[in-house]
Amino acid sequence: MKLSGREASRYIRKPSLNSPGLLIYGTEPMQVAFCRGLAVDALLGNEDAKEMRLDRFLGRELQRDPDRIELAVKAQGFFAGRRVVLVEEANEGNAKMLAGVLDDWNEGDAFVVAQAGMLSQSSRLRQLFEKHRRAYAAPIFADAESRAIVENVVAEAGLPGLSPEGRRDIESLGRSLDPLAFKRFVEKLATYKFGDDSPVSSSDIEACAPGSLDVSLNKVLDLIADGHVRKAGDAVTRLAGLGHAPAGICTAAKRYFQNLHRIASDPEGPQAALGKLRPPVFGRQRRAAMERRAQKWGFARTEVALAHLADADLSLRSGGSIPAKELIERVLIRIAYLGRQ
Repeated sequence: MKLSGREASRYIRKPSLNSPGLLIYGTEPMQVAFCRGLAVDALLGNEDAKEMRLDRFLGRELQRDPDRIELAVKAQGFFAGRRVVLVEEANEGNAKMLAGVLDDWNEGDAFVVAQAGMLSQSSRLRQLFEKHRRAYAAPIFADAESRAIVENVVAEAGLPGLSPEGRRDIESLGRSLDPLAFKRFVEKLATYKFGDDSPVSSSDIEACAPGSLDVSLNKVLDLIADGHVRKAGDAVTRLAGLGHAPAGICTAAKRYFQNLHRIASDPEGPQAALGKLRPPVFGRQRRAAMERRAQKWGFARTEVALAHLADADLSLRSGGSIPAKELIERVLIRIAYLGRQ
């Protein structure tokens, strides 16, 4: 039987114990793998020796030895509890053997979870599970499952309420991170908010977001973009003292001005460009400041700044005679002068 949308999301998290198997497939490997993990964990439960009740196979391995899966499904385990047979990277060549396993399945046999990439409508593997009277096929669509993952992970973490901006930012982060990384982020956010019952805000999310620029580095790049020439040299010294290497400062500056360039040049407007940035820009004030700076710098000047940074990056990588700290300091001062114009 074919599942779709929320129905698929709910079934993955609570599979029917009277079913012989489930096919999970889709275009996003990380989301498919995450959903496969949810289904396997739900089937095995939290009993002891859960790993001992799980048999894993690769689809290509089973093509060489098709009897292995039937033996695994029918085997009687030493440990009490539901058994699961997982077929990773399932392919069209597995359809015939899986058909035999599903048709010969009886109560007490292991539940079969098959994981695959995107399958066409004519796929034999997909049609096997969709047309079977007791097995299920769950396609994973990126946007729909992203929303479901966000909702479930946030609920499981026990976060207090989300402010409107916090909800927008956490959903944006959920779309940009792989599911496991997003789950770790939400757990960190829940720890950060422990004892604080106020709604989760954009500043809370920014404080915990993975991969975001260091706050001090962000502030320094803001000063440079605003044309504070005198502070540019001192800023590099201060950042070096905090452990930022010249190459890292250069990379962060390139990302910063690339974002300004995208905002200034997006044909759909700055708000549309801000919505596309990865990682997302959190907070109304921060987004407004980025938009203001992008409008001030414009398309042409951001390209000049990026050209300076590209030259600096090349020099840093080639190990030239100019000391790295002085090189990046000189480039940032030059860019700060551009910010004055």
